[in-house]
Amino acid sequence: MTQDDGRAADTESAPRRIAMRALFAHRNTRVYLIGRMLSLAGGNVLWLGMGIWVKMLTGSNSAAGMTFFAYICGLLLLPIGGVIVDRVRRCRLLINTELVSAAWVCLLLLADEHRLWLIYVVMFGYGALSGLGLSTQAALLPQVTPDELLGEANAVQQIAEQGLRIVTPLIGAGLLTFVGPTPVILLDAALFLIAAISLIALRHREDKPVPSGERFWVEFTAGARFVGRTPEIFRLVLAGVVTLLAFGIFSSVTYAVVDEGLNQPPAFLGVVQTTSGIGAILGGLVAAAVMRRVGERGLMVCGLVGMTVACSPLLMSGWLPAVLIAAAMMGAGVVAVNVGESTLIQRRTPGELLGRVDAAVNMAVLIPQAAAIALGAALIIWMDFRVLLAVMSVLFILSAFLLARGGLRQQREPIPTETTVP
Repeated sequence: MTQDDGRAADTESAPRRIAMRALFAHRNTRVYLIGRMLSLAGGNVLWLGMGIWVKMLTGSNSAAGMTFFAYICGLLLLPIGGVIVDRVRRCRLLINTELVSAAWVCLLLLADEHRLWLIYVVMFGYGALSGLGLSTQAALLPQVTPDELLGEANAVQQIAEQGLRIVTPLIGAGLLTFVGPTPVILLDAALFLIAAISLIALRHREDKPVPSGERFWVEFTAGARFVGRTPEIFRLVLAGVVTLLAFGIFSSVTYAVVDEGLNQPPAFLGVVQTTSGIGAILGGLVAAAVMRRVGERGLMVCGLVGMTVACSPLLMSGWLPAVLIAAAMMGAGVVAVNVGESTLIQRRTPGELLGRVDAAVNMAVLIPQAAAIALGAALIIWMDFRVLLAVMSVLFILSAFLLARGGLRQQREPIPTETTVP
């Protein structure tokens, strides 16, 4: 690289460094992100640890899998949570959600092989609380973060989420194996409690929402109706459904890639997942900078194109270096899609509707994803995994086409936001 090339690269990366410094210098955003990371850590340890615990108690893979099913069933209450988010002060709601989560998981201290049902009840309740928290966080972030730093804030959230997915499963599984479930449960409760305490430190003036006076059903469906009449977000939802259909298939295909493609034992999947996590972290570091150049949908298209290349030909190759590169590209692509989606919804949705719109979008993609996981598990039995990778590539290309219709950059109308105190 020439000296001029080096100066050009430094000049190009300077705005990204400045934006990141500004993000962490903003007190409210910094406090919010700390609380978010603690809550994520607690959730990751919980759902994986409970599955392992049920497996240890019963020896049944089916019973262990039911813990995650119970959690998903709780998430189906998302639309009700969206209404609550838009009716109350969001900061206070998020603090209370973390406090209730801390108390709720302590019920697991009463569970054993004779009270297995209690684990499923707690996981269902945590799913409902988690869904409420997700919508609250999505609605609160634009209130505590300047609009010009929203992309960086979403990118940091994704970096933290992907990084914690590498570390927290090891912590949860290790504690459960060597010292039993009680330390895992107490760790979860402590993380949720500390997250609530950190959020109390937010300096955020928030007026109580004014009741609309409309019937509950009108308020309940307001988010879905807004999505339906906003072409950019509607296309985003369609693209999201198609993308998650592909990811549902991928959850089963990865096992075949390791087994049939690489001739490696199932445990090698951990190496592939770790590589994907590293790619996700690297993708998060550049996501906001790319989004500044090409817009939210442009960032998502970049991620989808990268995942298309990862599926075919790289994951099809059976060559270890190519598969690991593909895993990293998949991780980076997931982050690009998530950052672009979150930022676009937050910037295009009026603040008073943000909780319900976020809940409506999540519900629209949750059910197809669950169906695709079951479909992928069935198809992989009698269909070559390379064919399924080709199907995934087609789905990713279709998603990119849906997002790119009408151009990637679009002038957005300013959306009023509530006052923040830096």
